Amino acid sequence: MRALKSTGLFSCLALVVACEAKVTTVDVQPATASLTEESGPTAFTATPKDASGKAVAKKAVTWESSDPKVATVDANGQVAAVGSGTAQITAKSDTVSGAATVNVQLITQAKLAPIGPLEVGAPPAQLALTYANERGEPATREGWTPTYMVRDPAIATVDATGMVTAVAAGETVLTAKVGNLSAETTLSVTAPPPPPAEAVPAPTAP
Repeated sequence: MRALKSTGLFSCLALVVACEAKVTTVDVQPATASLTEESGPTAFTATPKDASGKAVAKKAVTWESSDPKVATVDANGQVAAVGSGTAQITAKSDTVSGAATVNVQLITQAKLAPIGPLEVGAPPAQLALTYANERGEPATREGWTPTYMVRDPAIATVDATGMVTAVAAGETVLTAKVGNLSAETTLSVTAPPPPPAEAVPAPTAP
């Protein structure tokens, strides 16, 4: 049997196969992200790299979330918040994976703590506004500035910081609004006690 000679094409193909870079790491960015109910889909990128840290081109990447109840990820690396908690977003190329951490905090409730009754002439009282997530667990949010309102300013006033001052006896409603949330509490205002009666001197005997 006659031996087949190696052609230039076969040699080239063998060289390409032999020199194809192997993926050793997958770099996922951003490495961490914080999402809220105000966040839209957030783009993550995955870069397969070889042992020297150089990007390996034309490598397919698949995406997965460790907890779809917290965050989901589509085939293009778009991550969407679903529920409060923490999830790992994993990108896989060949048999190698890389991951990023997503922290989700959804604030769905606001509450004003009751105050009063306030007495006319007493020092102002501070409103306390608190937040909770979809499970009713306490939550905080940096950068939120609530707007305070009072239904009847003839009964009480409230300033931009939530300080409430009694004006006249009666009942009114205080409201705080922030983002798409609002909370109310009812306030009773009482009149100050009457001043003590002046003592009337006893009549003197004639």
